Amino acid sequence: MQNQNPEEIRPNPVVIQETRIVEDHYQEHESPEGPYTSTTGARTIPEEDIHDALRRFKQRDWGNVDERNQASNELSHKTQDGIVLGRYKNRDAEFWIYQIKSEPPIILLPDEY
Repeated sequence: MQNQNPEEIRPNPVVIQETRIVEDHYQEHESPEGPYTSTTGARTIPEEDIHDALRRFKQRDWGNVDERNQASNELSHKTQDGIVLGRYKNRDAEFWIYQIKSEPPIILLPDEY
């Protein structure tokens, strides 16, 4: 067996945080606007409000996002690369639509991000 320098066997100092996905936290749906995924919290939002927000999102109405995020959304939409974020509000709660590349969008509450 070859001797190894102690520096070579030292563990990597980068700390990797464990990510755990809780079963049933995400649920897939179909809508007139296409497939989407929702989180546990987002399933408290009426479907009518979600469908309305998805319709707006598909039409590039990003809801209540600042100018910087609007510009980022437009670039991501144009290149089909990156993240697109929409912020919407119904009578009771704010919720987000988050889409990575061309994957189905995810509906979530801000505290679930």
